[in-house]
Amino acid sequence: MSALNVFYAGHEKCPPGHAFGPAVRQHYLLHMILEGRGIYQTRYSSFPLRKGQAFLIYPGETTYYQADDREPWEYAWVAFNGYEAEEALEQTCFAEGGYVSAGGFTKKDESRIYELVEAFERSESRLELMGSLCRVLALFGQERKLSAAGYEKQYFEKAVGYIYNNYGYPLKISDLAKYIGIDRTYLYRIFMDIEKCPPKQYLQRFRMKQALQMLSEGGHTVTETAYSCGFRDAASFCNSFKKEMGMTPLQYQAELKLHTSYAGR
Repeated sequence: MSALNVFYAGHEKCPPGHAFGPAVRQHYLLHMILEGRGIYQTRYSSFPLRKGQAFLIYPGETTYYQADDREPWEYAWVAFNGYEAEEALEQTCFAEGGYVSAGGFTKKDESRIYELVEAFERSESRLELMGSLCRVLALFGQERKLSAAGYEKQYFEKAVGYIYNNYGYPLKISDLAKYIGIDRTYLYRIFMDIEKCPPKQYLQRFRMKQALQMLSEGGHTVTETAYSCGFRDAASFCNSFKKEMGMTPLQYQAELKLHTSYAGR
């Protein structure tokens, strides 16, 4: 086995929704996204990716990747192996099992990627291909590795932001997962890891928190509060409120008024 060996390299502009896998490779396969978007899935994680990012497939691992339906990606790829491949990757953002780059290679950097593809197509010498591969890997040498845990945090923050802006609407967890670009099972696992509760329960608690704030401010009826906070109707709101607080919204408002009047004496 050579120190570094390039098996093949290429370039493709994918049609909408174009997918490959699930499949297993016998070598490293690096994809660099030149335009558009898509999703890369490993056994445990799902990564929505965009122009400027790259993803690495490891030998022996089952993976799946698919172009976006609206902005399908265009990428270049290189398949390689060798007894120095692992050491070379340790100098990049793919160190310690990293799957994707955080993003950032520029239009100017793309010239190195095209040079590698062109060198392979011209059947350049092994040394030329090794040199071109090293120059491409060097593009990812200064990037911070974004681990699966790092992506989970990003997904969670994106989900919370979406809830904050849409909790007043009839929001479904499937809508939330679709917005982020991951499946419901993975979203469930993220919320259980970070918040120790399912996303549906988190949404319910968030709505209740907003409802408490509205009721505490005064000037809002129970019905207004219910619809403003995304409950189906006043009755379902009252049931949820009583289950959570041990009293009805009207009782809560009355108790709040009582405490306020005592405090004002």
